[in-house]
Amino acid sequence: MVEAPCVHEPKAVDLIEVFSQPVDVDAFNASFRGELYSDEPTMTAQSFADHVERNTIDLSRSPRWTVDGKLSGVALLGFRDQRAWVGGFGVVPEFRGRGLARRYLEDVLAVCHRAGAARVELEVLLRNAPAIALYKRAGFAVVDELVVWSRAPLATDSARHWERACDGRGIARVARKPSTCWQRAAKRGSGIAV
Repeated sequence: MVEAPCVHEPKAVDLIEVFSQPVDVDAFNASFRGELYSDEPTMTAQSFADHVERNTIDLSRSPRWTVDGKLSGVALLGFRDQRAWVGGFGVVPEFRGRGLARRYLEDVLAVCHRAGAARVELEVLLRNAPAIALYKRAGFAVVDELVVWSRAPLATDSARHWERACDGRGIARVARKPSTCWQRAAKRGSGIAV
């Protein structure tokens, strides 16, 4: 995870239009293609909707950029109190290498600042050296390493047992305080105090 104070204001650029339409799964997938990601869609419509819901993504404040009417990038932004989280930030491959990511990140930080965020967080793949360099130049700093594990789904009966065993109180007992990962932090009104 990487974080930085949100202190940037956007620069005007004639060719770029922001918020031309809301970010949707197709725009997200178009921005996450290329050498670091496969050319296959990153998310389905359902997984995108789940991501938005689970991580309190505010689509009304999540930029979608176009250049000359063509989609050029997206950012998904979530807000909790004075924290903001970038739940996805990508430039469409055809528009990479033009300095747009820097401009778009400035837009993102300005949106977060206007929303009252005192802290902006994101995660980045270790193999994504250009993004890491961009975030460092913008003042972000590594605060932790997030390790993601995956496995095959549990059988239905086992899954129900696991859900009962990991109620909010159990999770709160083992969670880091304060949480260093947006996805593991309690959402307001969730009943989980971490």
